[in-house]
Amino acid sequence: MKYSFTTIVAAVITLLFFAVLPHQSQANDNRHVLVEIFTSTTCPPCFPAAVGFGNWLSNYENADRVSVIKYPVWWPGSGCFFYHQNPTPVNPRVSFYGVNGAPTGVIDGTPAGSTWTGWRNAIENRMNVAAPMNLDMVALRENDTIQLTVNLTRIAGADWPASGLSLRLAVVERNIQFNGPNGSTNQDFVHRNMINGAAGVPVNLTAGETLTLEYTQEIGSSWDQENLKVVAFVQPTTNSPSRAVLQSAMVPVLEELVVGVPTPQTPENGADLVPFTDISFQWGGALLATQYDVQVSESQNFQNNAVEFQGHNGTSLTVAELDPETTYYWRVRGTNNNEGLVGEWSSASSFTTIMAAPSAEPVLLQPSNGSEVTSQFITLQWAAVEAAGSYDVEVSDNINFSDPIISRSNITQLTTTITGMEPATTYYWRVRGVNIGGPGSWSEAFTFSTPTPTSTGPETDLPRVVSLNQNYPNPFNPATNISFELPEATEISLTVYSLEGRRIAVLADGQFSAGTHTISFDAAALSSGTYIYRLDTAGQTLTRLMTLLK
Repeated sequence: MKYSFTTIVAAVITLLFFAVLPHQSQANDNRHVLVEIFTSTTCPPCFPAAVGFGNWLSNYENADRVSVIKYPVWWPGSGCFFYHQNPTPVNPRVSFYGVNGAPTGVIDGTPAGSTWTGWRNAIENRMNVAAPMNLDMVALRENDTIQLTVNLTRIAGADWPASGLSLRLAVVERNIQFNGPNGSTNQDFVHRNMINGAAGVPVNLTAGETLTLEYTQEIGSSWDQENLKVVAFVQPTTNSPSRAVLQSAMVPVLEELVVGVPTPQTPENGADLVPFTDISFQWGGALLATQYDVQVSESQNFQNNAVEFQGHNGTSLTVAELDPETTYYWRVRGTNNNEGLVGEWSSASSFTTIMAAPSAEPVLLQPSNGSEVTSQFITLQWAAVEAAGSYDVEVSDNINFSDPIISRSNITQLTTTITGMEPATTYYWRVRGVNIGGPGSWSEAFTFSTPTPTSTGPETDLPRVVSLNQNYPNPFNPATNISFELPEATEISLTVYSLEGRRIAVLADGQFSAGTHTISFDAAALSSGTYIYRLDTAGQTLTRLMTLLK
């Protein structure tokens, strides 16, 4: 089926909202590299350079993102046969780069020497640089003319040159069988003409703007209409201070309408830690696509797809849920139901979903539920939860935990010590596990209470038993406080040991009165690790562990 150019242009403009949306981020896979080679059929080294480059390009994984123009030049000798067919647009390009030898390769506006290996290296390096714009084209053959529609989109937030820019358009012909004086027989990507001349046309885009341009080019009588391509590229108008090409594209000249291939954007290829709920898929629109089909699968060959959408409007969709910690592959293709057209699938992108948040609730250990706590340093302890990397703890004076008195996060131990509790008060506390997948469910809330003061004199406030409290803070760096309680005056010794039993420091040694005592310990000279602190009295020995984290 053939279509008039008027019909095509109307379709492009109607579908532009869906088909050509700017990238949301500068993904490197939007870069299309322009290769300009100045060559001649009379140049002996041009032949092996062309063969080497052609063999490499035919096997290059990103060959579909390489645009090639080979300009025939007038040296050496009498010059190239193809140059003499149309020298007018070639000469300004030679002058633009200051080319004085053949072969010479220029990669995205930067000269890259005379060897195909140098061109290859420059192309591969340039592929890693994100383009600040997108460029899409449709080229149709109609009555010995090329009818061309070009869409230019400037990516919001991308770096943009301050100098003027021009859109340049070239027609190239592939696989011309011609026996050159240098021994070559197949001439590929041969420059045939520049649409609107070598200077091109000025273009100016604001951030996020899309510009649609239309051109007509007569097809030369000696050109093979079946092997024509159009190359478009945006480059500074002048060759100073920069000649860097912003973006390029190369498309075949088609006899009938074809839906373009969309570009997957997010999740980016190879992305990990992708949420497994409410996953957002976005892609760059395809020319002339009115709708899109999307497939998501655990298989690279897209068997037993986890998600499959057909006839989706727009260039994004949200999937409610996938499996956690799973690698998926996804791809998209455009369709045009008005014309009964189905485009090709895009290349597949992979991503891996994040792990699930801890599913179990922590079991609280101490203080036991409903217990009374007399110490001013209260250690909260709970059992480990599978898949938890850290814990959140809340302490409140109400069961709803509105405006918690204490709220701590990123606790990597199974204990935390609190202080400053009011007397005669009931407190509620709870714990939840957390990992990179998010927080799990809160545990059942436990309560503990602080005693009501009943003394009428100082004697009744004395501790009832000898006790050694958990140091606070714990873990610590580099200093912490250790408190102990004595019901009566006695000789004590407070000592710090390594786990191997080596004595590190004596913090207290001598007669202490009845009551609560707090000793500071500075571990600035020690390395990170777990240490033992021991309280020895006349009648008993108490020990606890503390952790130094530097």
